[in-house]
Order: sequence, then C-alpha cells, then structure tokens
Amino acid sequence: MTPILIIVGELNPDSMPDVGLLLTEAIPDARFIQLAAQDRMPEPELLLPIFTEFL
Repeated sequence: MTPILIIVGELNPDSMPDVGLLLTEAIPDARFIQLAAQDRMPEPELLLPIFTEFL
C-alpha cells in the first residue's frame, strides 16, 4: 500500500481540515496533520520536518 500524508492548514477557509479528516478515515493507513495557525499556503519551514519524517 502507498503511504498517504494529508496536510491541511487550520485556517483554510474551504473547510479542508474537515475534508482531510474524512479522507484520513476513509483511506487505510493514511496520516493526517493539521498545521496550527496556517491557511492553504503553510510556511515552508513547517513542512520540511514533516516531509522528512514521512519519507
């Protein structure tokens, strides 16, 4: 199975945190991360450690 990482910003106006949680529940072994105080374009320095750990 291919690993799935779903990252959303807490402040995304399109309710993406809710969609991300639904996807995580529907996809076996998916991982969900919600970035606090971020919108749809999170700060790159927040993503690097997440990607490094995931890969």
